[in-house]
Amino acid sequence: MKKVIAVFEALELSRMIALWVFMVLGFGIIYYALSLAVPTAPLSIQGQPLSADLMGFGNAIYFSIITATTVGYSNLAPQGFAKVLVVIEILASIALFGLIISKIVAKKQEHATQELSAGLATLNFEENANTAVAELYVFRSEIKELQEQLLSLKTKKGGSQITQLKQQVQNFNATLKHLSRIDMQSIDTEHRAMHLALLSNALTTSWSRLVELLETFNNKKLSWKNESITTTIVECKEITKRLYEQYKQTSSGNATATVGEKLEDLNTMSSTLEKLC
Repeated sequence: MKKVIAVFEALELSRMIALWVFMVLGFGIIYYALSLAVPTAPLSIQGQPLSADLMGFGNAIYFSIITATTVGYSNLAPQGFAKVLVVIEILASIALFGLIISKIVAKKQEHATQELSAGLATLNFEENANTAVAELYVFRSEIKELQEQLLSLKTKKGGSQITQLKQQVQNFNATLKHLSRIDMQSIDTEHRAMHLALLSNALTTSWSRLVELLETFNNKKLSWKNESITTTIVECKEITKRLYEQYKQTSSGNATATVGEKLEDLNTMSSTLEKLC
């Protein structure tokens, strides 16, 4: 029985409805054929046998419909073994109706789940993207503050500033890794284009600030270069390149041009970084 139910549940909704219609028509034809073939008239209308014309056939189909829908009017009544057929049709119809209703409910739930998933995906993307943009803004602010400290520095001892540089580069690296985990395909094109433009601009501006800071370190003749800092910067650069390539592939329209321009800016800064590092 479970296997039979599983087979019916696997059917599409349209096929279930078609199956119900064919079942009703099939039982109607059986009722009509039996009424003509059996003298005891298994189906009667107001106590009289069905007529052997189109009207009689219509009454048989009508009886099958009201039986399948469990309406049942007293003007048509089964006789003898036809009652067994009526019981079978009622049970089959109720079971099929239950499957049809469950299929309709499942379709609506699936649609609602898809809409909810799409909404959550957009919300999660926007939340992650906005968080990353905020982190990059904080990074630029702290880089600017560090650069001001360097410019006001009177001695060649910048140990505190170099420590801060190391920390800021690590924070930048963490933000870039966070960005690399954001799925750009999870949202619609309109939202994607807007956030791509924001992210690409924030990234390029952040890199520009970092390059300016490193140039300031060099101008102050402070030995900021060590394996930890340079390795992290190189890693940041590689992650950023991958991000821009990903953004370029997933963007469209004006966003493509914007990302392309920022990618060119990044290439220029990469050349400067190679000289600095």
